[in-house]
Amino acid sequence: MGLWAGWALLAGLCLGQPGWAQVMPGPWIQRNPPSAISNPAGITYGNGQFVIVGGNGGIVTSPDGLTWTPRSSGITNGLSAVGFGNGQFVAVGGTTILTSSNGVAWTGQASGMTDGVNAVGYGSGHWVVVGAAGTILTSTDGVAWTAQASGSTNGLYGVVFGSGQFVAVGDSGTILSSMDTVHWVQEFQNTVNMNLRCVTYGDGRFVAAAVGPDPAFSQGLILTSPDGIHWTVLSTNDGTWLPALAYGGGEFVAVGESWVSMTVVTSADGLNWTVHPRKIDTTLLAVAYGGGVFIAVDLAGVVYKSPDGINWNPHDLFGAAYGNGQYVVVGDNGSILSSLDAVTWTPRDAGTTNRLLAVAGNASGFALVTGGPAILGSPDGVTWTPRNTGTTNGLYGIAAGNGLFVAIGQRGTIAHSLDGTNWYSSAFAANLQWIAITCGNNGFFAIGNVYDAAGPHGATLTSSVDGGLVITPWAPVTWPTDAVLAAGSGVIVLATATSTWTSTNGVDWTTNYSGFYLDQPSTIGYGAGQFIVPALVFAPRCFPCPSYWGVFSSPDGVNWGGWGFDQRGPLYGIGYGGGRFIAVGAAGAVWEFAVTPELGTLRPLSGGGMRGSISWVAAASCALDVSTNLTDWTRLTNVATTNGTAQFSDPAGTNFSR
Repeated sequence: MGLWAGWALLAGLCLGQPGWAQVMPGPWIQRNPPSAISNPAGITYGNGQFVIVGGNGGIVTSPDGLTWTPRSSGITNGLSAVGFGNGQFVAVGGTTILTSSNGVAWTGQASGMTDGVNAVGYGSGHWVVVGAAGTILTSTDGVAWTAQASGSTNGLYGVVFGSGQFVAVGDSGTILSSMDTVHWVQEFQNTVNMNLRCVTYGDGRFVAAAVGPDPAFSQGLILTSPDGIHWTVLSTNDGTWLPALAYGGGEFVAVGESWVSMTVVTSADGLNWTVHPRKIDTTLLAVAYGGGVFIAVDLAGVVYKSPDGINWNPHDLFGAAYGNGQYVVVGDNGSILSSLDAVTWTPRDAGTTNRLLAVAGNASGFALVTGGPAILGSPDGVTWTPRNTGTTNGLYGIAAGNGLFVAIGQRGTIAHSLDGTNWYSSAFAANLQWIAITCGNNGFFAIGNVYDAAGPHGATLTSSVDGGLVITPWAPVTWPTDAVLAAGSGVIVLATATSTWTSTNGVDWTTNYSGFYLDQPSTIGYGAGQFIVPALVFAPRCFPCPSYWGVFSSPDGVNWGGWGFDQRGPLYGIGYGGGRFIAVGAAGAVWEFAVTPELGTLRPLSGGGMRGSISWVAAASCALDVSTNLTDWTRLTNVATTNGTAQFSDPAGTNFSR
């Protein structure tokens, strides 16, 4: 066994940060939001719970749309739809029909079908199932099913009961109606670019939605009828692709995608529709109303919840921080999540529905800003309390370092605290607008612009030698209003939409081309010897190059490398601590990157054996295991890093190590 071959396998078991010489490639792992089910297809509400069905016989239930429990269906084929009526759930898919009285225990029923079924509906004591090639089955109990003649050979994908009749919809604009579930009449057909995939009923009106042959060329077609017979074709005219509909709380809600971005379309009357696009590259496949809320699920199995069909949770996240052994992320609508390990995230009560803009952490806890004068503080990331800052001006940026929290805000306001509880504030000038703040090993640094008769000119905030905060009302430049800041390794990095500036003193700056594109809002972070920016890895100006949301990293703020990952929308924030980077963004996205240690130069000892070094976070403990056969491992030693490095030796010198 070669000496160097053994040592080449070294990997430390640590929590901390190394000093990298090159930009890092990943891997980044998505930790939030969780997927409730794979290949989701249908959702319903009944008996106080939501039920979602999907691929491989998957069934999950939830009383609140937040916590989901898998249930055994006893099958492995996919399920396409689920409905509720008369105290019973019915799920269908392929040639399978399942029934359940509670959503937990499911029983298979004989369907007698050879063609697949796609949708199920209930009304007036009858169940109706529709499917491929005009298939229609009916039942009064969900157990015994009878085939009915539909008079159509087109695939049927939606069915609903309303105003004393069933209405079924399908391919080529097919619309069928029946008063008794036996005799079906074709009420409408349009063979051009109109495949109907869903239908619902509410407030005396039927509404159906169409998908085109290709989602990219769909016209967002919606059909509406007061009686199920006479139909009017409407269009959202924005390329929406709408595979699911629901009615509740006085609102029609259609969901899907528009140019590969998640889209919701709402209407109070079924005639006038409003499109609500969102920057998430996904498609909502199913939606239902119950318990006063809408629940939708996307193609990744992520569940979205809304009280009105317009505002959906999970909300966008903007900030991430580490402190006191805890990770915290914050965002829209008072969203706070915390985690001990950066893997499992738990929602916390902010006591507000305001947008939470940024968060900072240190050994004493956390502080976050909301755009208002109050700051929310927490010792543990779990319990949050409003803190009086002594100002009436809004605060929108915050940083922590050197045992101090510092927040910036309107009218040149600076607020600071030693413990995150007791705050002191002052306003420098009403015409000073702060832009961004950071803290590095040279102290705090903030930038802003003063607006006066001479035009806008830059201002800076720095830390003095004794820890005081110094405002310089004149800077050599006018700062970009979209700038974000980070500091580390004696360098300050300022990033804008497509470029970076670097400085060692906050006065003299060098402009660099970054190669990335920042969405707004955004941040830049520093940790493990790297500056990290969440960004679009391939810029839109490179059309038709593919674009991926991910991160760019640099050891010096000058040379940048980017790595995209399967993020479905913009990333807005970055944080570092405990040996992990946390990136956050649209729709509650939380991505984690666990930093791994790096092996330094290995040298043979004069008396035999080897000596080496590990680059890692200061004051971290690393466990070093050795093996002669890569199967049986023993602990050689535990080493503690000092200033990011640790020395070790192996007397044998021929071991494999990890």
